[in-house]
Amino acid sequence: MHALTHEWVEASDGVRLCADVYLPDADGPFPTLYAVAPYQKDLVHLRAVSMFRFIETGPLEYWTDHGSAVVVADQRDTGRSEAGVFGYHVIPAFVITSRRRT
Repeated sequence: MHALTHEWVEASDGVRLCADVYLPDADGPFPTLYAVAPYQKDLVHLRAVSMFRFIETGPLEYWTDHGSAVVVADQRDTGRSEAGVFGYHVIPAFVITSRRRT
């Protein structure tokens, strides 16, 4: 697995969301899982405890070892993501295509 950190994804209303992209060690394209929450994406590597297991992602290595990419983003108006006119209550749809960078 390798990671692309602090990638910017533009939502349909122009707000930029900051995301980390975890890719399998293979050539893509890959099916992609998208995780977003009001918790900062940079916390995804904290040790799991019984009350908080893996935040919203599940074990990243499981997904990438089974051929899926995982995108973990900061929700709008949290972490590094920008705020929009509507705050964090509206999350417009956008499309992410994953490719392995060489």
